[in-house]
Amino acid sequence: MVKKKKKNKINVLVTGSNGQLGKSLKYFYKKNSIYKLIFKTKKQLNITKYLELKKCIEANNIKIIINTAAYTNVDLAQKYSKIANSVNAVAVKKISDLCKIYNILLIHVSTDYVFDGLKKKPYTELDKCLPLSVYGESKLKGDKYIVQKLDKFIILRIAWLYGPFGNNFFSKVMYKFLDNKNYYMISNQYAYPASSIQLAKDILKLIPIILLNKYNKKYFGIFNYGPYQRKISRYMFVKKLSKLIIKNVSLVNKYKLKTNSIKNKFSKKKNNNKLEIRPKNSMLENISFFKTFKIKKQTFDNNLKLSLTIYLKNVIN
Repeated sequence: MVKKKKKNKINVLVTGSNGQLGKSLKYFYKKNSIYKLIFKTKKQLNITKYLELKKCIEANNIKIIINTAAYTNVDLAQKYSKIANSVNAVAVKKISDLCKIYNILLIHVSTDYVFDGLKKKPYTELDKCLPLSVYGESKLKGDKYIVQKLDKFIILRIAWLYGPFGNNFFSKVMYKFLDNKNYYMISNQYAYPASSIQLAKDILKLIPIILLNKYNKKYFGIFNYGPYQRKISRYMFVKKLSKLIIKNVSLVNKYKLKTNSIKNKFSKKKNNNKLEIRPKNSMLENISFFKTFKIKKQTFDNNLKLSLTIYLKNVIN
């Protein structure tokens, strides 16, 4: 009996794999998939080094890059603009150049900070980009390099990415619950907060679709991403999280969580420089993504519940 030859897997490079999205991808990745994810942390692969990137691509025969690496500290980016631009713009240009040379599909994670937040309605993929911050400007430069250089790319613009892994808004709030501290939450900045857990699951669904339709242009371009479109403020975010915890008495008793110390606060742009560089409206119209890829859209509530479950199972324990 003649044995069937095993098909070679498609090698997919994941940059910045120590970040929350990288860790989320690793959490859901199944090794028996038709593709192989190769995870590289900042220490293992410095995306600002062209030759280092080139060597990694050639050595691993990379066909797809998922670029999750970014300089995301909005406040420090104002002070260290060279570093922010080096990672978010110049490094993305180098990745784009190499993707062009080696015919690699690039899946790149971008941000709502490319917009000024002054629009009353959700932002679409066609709206003009007017970033308020160095961070937003650096991410926009990266986006532009990709669009100018490549034909095969997917840029996913997301707002308020959160999840159980890494340092983000969700994990910071959980630490506050554990410490039982009083604190204020902004209630007049809005978004459709994107879950790193759900985003990871959807990116993993994307890959087989792209591999089957690699010559179909409708699958390439800029897409806004997020849950069902129900605007959420940071104050509402925390209140919803607190209700999830309160419903589970065993959680409250086990971790001594207190969630009744959240206070409402309105941002005052004139008196707070930190708020001046953050869009007030970060809502992203995301119909195109789910319609194009025929992926089921989830609710913010379900995503938040899943993040809490994974956090308590894998982070605290």
